[in-house]
Amino acid sequence: GVAILRPEGSLLYFNVEGVRDFVLDRVDRDPAATRLVVLDLSASPLIDMHAAAVLVELAEELEVRGVGLKVVEARASVRGRYCENGRWRSSSTVSACSAAPGTPRSWQSSRLV
Repeated sequence: GVAILRPEGSLLYFNVEGVRDFVLDRVDRDPAATRLVVLDLSASPLIDMHAAAVLVELAEELEVRGVGLKVVEARASVRGRYCENGRWRSSSTVSACSAAPGTPRSWQSSRLV
Protein backbone atom coordinates (compact mmCIF):
# COMPACT_ATOMS: atom_id res chain seq x y z
CA GLY A 1 0.00 0.00 0.00
CA VAL A 2 0.83 3.67 -0.06
CA ALA A 3 1.18 5.94 2.97
CA ILE A 4 0.70 9.63 2.15
CA LEU A 5 2.03 11.94 4.85
CA ARG A 6 2.24 15.75 5.03
CA PRO A 7 4.21 17.57 7.72
CA GLU A 8 2.48 20.84 8.59
CA GLY A 9 5.41 23.23 8.76
CA SER A 10 9.03 23.78 7.91
CA LEU A 11 11.50 20.94 8.36
CA LEU A 12 14.37 22.18 10.50
CA TYR A 13 17.15 20.75 12.66
CA PHE A 14 14.95 20.69 15.77
CA ASN A 15 11.92 18.85 14.34
CA VAL A 16 13.03 16.71 11.40
CA GLU A 17 13.98 13.71 13.55
CA GLY A 18 10.40 13.67 14.82
CA VAL A 19 9.13 13.56 11.24
CA ARG A 20 11.59 10.76 10.39
CA ASP A 21 10.56 8.79 13.48
CA PHE A 22 6.87 9.25 12.66
CA VAL A 23 7.39 7.93 9.11
CA LEU A 24 9.39 4.93 10.31
CA ASP A 25 6.84 4.15 13.04
CA ARG A 26 4.07 4.31 10.44
CA VAL A 27 5.92 1.87 8.18
CA ASP A 28 6.88 -0.44 11.07
CA ARG A 29 3.25 -0.80 12.18
CA ASP A 30 2.64 -3.06 9.18
CA PRO A 31 5.87 -3.50 7.22
CA ALA A 32 4.38 -5.93 4.70
CA ALA A 33 1.58 -3.52 3.79
CA THR A 34 3.54 -0.33 3.06
CA ARG A 35 5.52 -0.33 -0.20
CA LEU A 36 5.65 3.43 -0.80
CA VAL A 37 5.71 6.51 1.39
CA VAL A 38 4.65 9.76 -0.29
CA LEU A 39 5.93 12.74 1.68
CA ASP A 40 3.94 15.80 0.63
CA LEU A 41 6.00 18.92 1.39
CA SER A 42 3.43 21.43 0.11
CA ALA A 43 3.00 22.78 3.66
CA SER A 44 6.76 22.97 4.30
CA PRO A 45 8.03 26.35 3.08
CA LEU A 46 11.53 25.92 4.50
CA ILE A 47 14.01 23.10 4.93
CA ASP A 48 17.50 23.45 6.33
CA MET A 49 20.60 21.45 5.41
CA HIS A 50 20.27 19.13 8.40
CA ALA A 51 16.68 18.31 7.47
CA ALA A 52 17.67 17.62 3.86
CA ALA A 53 20.35 15.21 5.08
CA VAL A 54 17.87 13.47 7.41
CA LEU A 55 15.40 13.02 4.55
CA VAL A 56 18.12 11.44 2.41
CA GLU A 57 18.95 9.12 5.34
CA LEU A 58 15.24 8.34 5.69
CA ALA A 59 15.10 7.32 2.02
CA GLU A 60 18.06 5.01 2.59
CA GLU A 61 16.48 3.47 5.72
CA LEU A 62 13.23 2.88 3.86
CA GLU A 63 15.03 1.41 0.88
CA VAL A 64 16.63 -1.20 3.15
CA ARG A 65 13.10 -2.12 4.27
CA GLY A 66 11.94 -2.43 0.67
CA VAL A 67 9.86 0.75 0.83
CA GLY A 68 10.13 3.60 -1.66
CA LEU A 69 10.04 7.27 -0.70
CA LYS A 70 8.55 9.86 -3.00
CA VAL A 71 8.86 13.50 -1.95
CA VAL A 72 6.22 15.57 -3.75
CA GLU A 73 5.04 19.16 -4.01
CA ALA A 74 8.33 20.54 -2.68
CA ARG A 75 8.82 24.25 -3.27
CA ALA A 76 11.80 25.41 -5.34
CA SER A 77 13.75 26.49 -2.27
CA VAL A 78 13.20 23.07 -0.69
CA ARG A 79 14.26 21.26 -3.87
CA GLY A 80 17.38 23.42 -3.87
CA ARG A 81 18.36 22.09 -0.45
CA TYR A 82 18.25 18.58 -1.84
CA CYS A 83 20.58 19.53 -4.68
CA GLU A 84 22.98 21.21 -2.25
CA ASN A 85 23.15 18.07 -0.16
CA GLY A 86 26.24 16.13 -1.26
CA ARG A 87 24.62 12.76 -0.61
CA TRP A 88 21.78 13.22 -3.09
CA ARG A 89 21.58 10.20 -5.38
CA SER A 90 19.81 10.64 -8.69
CA SER A 91 19.12 6.91 -8.84
CA SER A 92 17.13 7.03 -5.61
CA THR A 93 13.39 6.48 -5.52
CA VAL A 94 13.19 9.96 -3.96
CA SER A 95 11.91 12.62 -6.30
CA ALA A 96 11.50 16.18 -5.09
CA CYS A 97 10.14 17.34 -8.42
CA SER A 98 7.02 15.21 -8.77
CA ALA A 99 3.44 16.21 -8.19
CA ALA A 100 1.29 14.04 -5.95
CA PRO A 101 -1.32 12.95 -8.55
CA GLY A 102 -0.32 9.71 -10.25
CA THR A 103 2.50 8.96 -7.82
CA PRO A 104 1.68 5.30 -7.20
CA ARG A 105 1.52 4.51 -10.93
CA SER A 106 4.74 6.39 -11.74
CA TRP A 107 6.45 4.80 -8.74
CA GLN A 108 5.39 1.34 -9.82
CA SER A 109 6.78 1.87 -13.32
CA SER A 110 10.09 3.35 -12.19
CA ARG A 111 10.82 1.29 -9.07
CA LEU A 112 14.16 -0.44 -9.02
CA VAL A 113 13.69 -4.08 -8.08
